[in-house]
Amino acid sequence: RSRHKVEGNEQQTPILILGSGLVSAPVVEYLARDKNIAVTVASAVKEEADALAERYGVSSEYLDAKDESALKSLASRARVVVSLLPYDLHGTVAKACLSTGAHMVTASYVRPEVQELHKAAKDAGITLLNEVGLDPGIDHLLALECIHDIQNHGGRIDSFVSYCGGLPAPEFSDNALRYKFSWNPRGVLLNTISGAKYLSKGQIVEVLSGGELMSVARDLNFLPGFAFEGFPNRDSTMYSKLYGIEDAHTMFRGTIRYKGFAENMIAMQLFGLVDPNPHTSLHPDGPKITWRQFACELLGLVDSSIFFENLRTRLSERIGPSGAQSLESLGLLDDVEIVKCGTPLDTVSHYLSKKLQLQKDETDLVVLRHELGVTWSDGKRERREVTMTVRGDPSKHTAMAWTVGLPTGIAAKMVLDGEIQERGVVLPFSPVTAGRETGRCMSVAAMQALHRLRECRLLCDAIVRADDGAAFPVHRAILSACSPYFLALFTTTLHSREQSDVLISGVRSEILLLLIEYAYLRRIEVTDANVHELLMTADYLAFLGVLQLCCDHLRASLNPKNCLGIMMFARRVFCYKLEADARRYLLRYFVTVATQSDEFLHLPLEELNSIILEDELNVKSEEVVWEAVLRWVNYDPDSRWQHTVKLMGSIRLGLLDTQFFLENVKDHPYVTGNEGSRPIIIETLKFLYDLEMIAQRDGEVATPEIARPRVPHEVLFAIGGWSGGSPTAFIETYDTRADRWIKVEEVDPAGPRAYHGTAVLGYCIYVIGGFDGMDYFNSCRCFDAVSKSWREVAPMNARRCYVSVAVLGETIYAMGGYDGHHRQNTAERFNHRTNQWSLVAPMNAQRSDASAAALDNKIYITGGFNGQECMNSVEVYDPDTNQWTNLAPMRSRRSGVSCIAYHNKIYVIGGFNGISRMCSGEVYDPAANTWSPVPDMYNPRSNFAIEVIDDMIFAIGGFNGVTTIYHVECYDERTNEWYEATDMNIYRSALSACVIMGLPNVYDYIHKHRERLMEEKRQKILLVTGRATGADGEPGCQQRCAGAGAGTATTTTAATAAFTPSAYGAGLAHSKVSL
Repeated sequence: RSRHKVEGNEQQTPILILGSGLVSAPVVEYLARDKNIAVTVASAVKEEADALAERYGVSSEYLDAKDESALKSLASRARVVVSLLPYDLHGTVAKACLSTGAHMVTASYVRPEVQELHKAAKDAGITLLNEVGLDPGIDHLLALECIHDIQNHGGRIDSFVSYCGGLPAPEFSDNALRYKFSWNPRGVLLNTISGAKYLSKGQIVEVLSGGELMSVARDLNFLPGFAFEGFPNRDSTMYSKLYGIEDAHTMFRGTIRYKGFAENMIAMQLFGLVDPNPHTSLHPDGPKITWRQFACELLGLVDSSIFFENLRTRLSERIGPSGAQSLESLGLLDDVEIVKCGTPLDTVSHYLSKKLQLQKDETDLVVLRHELGVTWSDGKRERREVTMTVRGDPSKHTAMAWTVGLPTGIAAKMVLDGEIQERGVVLPFSPVTAGRETGRCMSVAAMQALHRLRECRLLCDAIVRADDGAAFPVHRAILSACSPYFLALFTTTLHSREQSDVLISGVRSEILLLLIEYAYLRRIEVTDANVHELLMTADYLAFLGVLQLCCDHLRASLNPKNCLGIMMFARRVFCYKLEADARRYLLRYFVTVATQSDEFLHLPLEELNSIILEDELNVKSEEVVWEAVLRWVNYDPDSRWQHTVKLMGSIRLGLLDTQFFLENVKDHPYVTGNEGSRPIIIETLKFLYDLEMIAQRDGEVATPEIARPRVPHEVLFAIGGWSGGSPTAFIETYDTRADRWIKVEEVDPAGPRAYHGTAVLGYCIYVIGGFDGMDYFNSCRCFDAVSKSWREVAPMNARRCYVSVAVLGETIYAMGGYDGHHRQNTAERFNHRTNQWSLVAPMNAQRSDASAAALDNKIYITGGFNGQECMNSVEVYDPDTNQWTNLAPMRSRRSGVSCIAYHNKIYVIGGFNGISRMCSGEVYDPAANTWSPVPDMYNPRSNFAIEVIDDMIFAIGGFNGVTTIYHVECYDERTNEWYEATDMNIYRSALSACVIMGLPNVYDYIHKHRERLMEEKRQKILLVTGRATGADGEPGCQQRCAGAGAGTATTTTAATAAFTPSAYGAGLAHSKVSL
């Protein structure tokens, strides 16, 4: 044993470092700085361990890591064991740590045998910390920092591509491999014959082990001055979950080398030099052999005295001329004795470790690159890039040693100091807990140390003072790195002497201290009580990170009662994105804000006017806007009543019900008593009169501003179905405000399907199962409504036509259906983050052509067909217990039925009872387990789509027993009536519908020419009138013109209804008949 450290400090905490290789020095150097730590370096190469011990004043020991008893003996004396040994020894080290109660830290990937120790280590209170070097390690931390920043700002990660590698500096890449070893050569060579797995555009790609990896290398051009190539590294797919980006369609982690590395490694592999299996000629105790003799053996040549030119020719035939030239240049054909290590891989590794070792006067390079594809909430796309390059210093450490060893040393000290308290197998993406907060990255350790120095007033070089007399010692470099304000203050040349004692005027000491601590620790407690003062101070002192945290806090706290205040505050402090987000929230929830918010009553006139003028104001009826104006005026009628006229000009008065306008607006005292209102009243009355006489008007009729519909916040998509005797891929959206269907051009390129299901997660529509006239699908497609792109996702476990689909939280459920042979009782669910379907408990009954809906964290499935009869049975699924339970049956048998959750009940509409298509419906009350009837629809239908939008149930298309239909009608529980809406563009049944809220590109899916709505209506009336007097009848037209049934209350003519935001709903139209 060699000891170079001063004895006598019994309070020192022991750390054992296993390995004395190239990356050990920075670990020893970092840990030896702390005089409270006793460092011991143990290695099978005693000379190297002694050299480290002498250089840094620590202890050294001889250790053969394969000697388990010796390993346990050393580990038993340590609190933390840092393993810098070869990858395949980490399992042995972990078991030794577990048996002796020591924590373990390693820079390498977690081995399967180490992962298996997770529960045992956790139960024993032991941390087995892995992947804290460069790759893996720093790459994780930089990735997570970027990912979290994007996610915290509302972005979605679509793709993640990463490369990392250690290389010689370009001027020293002067060999066939363009590579030199600054760490374990065996690991480099072994990695080239490993397998790999990654996700590319939604598809899993696997590269088989044994040598295929080098053949998939590709050129990299992110630093044009370097000739890089890259290839995949191990299993990338697991990092989608670990990084929290399960939605990403691409997840790729790769290795960087100089161009030419892969080509020459292929040559070595083909020749058998990277074979990890034992070779008889390389047994350490066997006869001597030279590289030339070994080459002859690998070529199958009996006579090893073959002329060199002939040997080169035979080798070129095997691996190609360039490969042969590369092996020759590496000395692998020389008549030089081999140091035999048992296998070709180990023998070549030993040889190249000497032949291609990075020399002391040579420099190496570490390059790391992350590329992230991002979609923001407004639909815009961006590519984020992170590039790190580190160049070694020959007089100190290599770049590889620095970037692997230093973070490993920091991690070891964090474990030792209790900074990392998580137990079991731990990776750097795991939350790091230190009794204060979670989610901190390990790089905080260095800042913690600096913060302790500040608290102890050590090495501080400046004083920052507040107005109230408080003084805080600081390190100028730390504040300058965090704040451009302090950087300018401490580095300006305008003063004759350095600024080391500064007064920050107008800032309270409590807030100043929070900001100073943030500069050191990158954490701060933002609360409702301090957020406003903190934000303004952070803006003043240019703490941009704190400014963002304050904005995020305010954004997360938005509600109907404070959104106006936050919007106005954000405007005053020039936080434009926060202002835009608050305004977007206000417009979305305007009805609630206008009726509940006290802030609304204090709005300035111009601000209120600009709000109600917005096209994006989310109101079903302009009556709501009028009532909101009256509430604002009535708060201070004496000074505000004269503003009524101005505000009336921003209300879409032409969209009001005629009766409401005449009784509540035109004759209101604020209006009748104001001469300025006359032009607006006259304009509205003229419009209403013109609307009555629209069919008699000549020339194109424009839609005035007072009657142009606002923009909907919800968009209904109708997808696929059966039309004209065949399946269709047709997609159209419904604009509830304009009462129009709009064709979507971006249909699924994979082809049409019918009898499928749809589900919405975020802005993505999942199309599940179905039938195309020939095949019964288990495939699933995903349409991104923002990017308008289609992609394949994982298929279901079973083929399902006539499938029932429901969504609980972020999980999609698919139940029952028909596979072409059998009706199914199986059910499965889809995790979009892992792109995986998994089976759940089967239903109690086989059923296809049923319908399902989610309510109160349960899934209800109703009706269907079991192969013999239409069904009236109902079941409910509880995901917490994974059980199906039978409920009270429906009043009628229904196949091809549709059901939907609406106002805390389950509504079941239409269907086929075995005899005829039905227009009846019924509603289930879960609390009472009873069914009650609802009014009949106008049209009998089965195999139709159903959705809730604008707080009404819409029944869309279907089959009426004779033909497919395109009719649409809606049900309003408040009036207990059905109303007709505008027909779809095509006849179809077996379609599916879904609703997306808050689309950033909503204008792509709504009626484009809102100024032409009146003219479109005029043309339609003229067309219908012509047919009514003798032209061929449009299918279904006469029935719809007749008005039809319960709930048709006409206050003017049918013409009036058609261009209003919808032809449905009491008070939304002058007539509930739509033409």
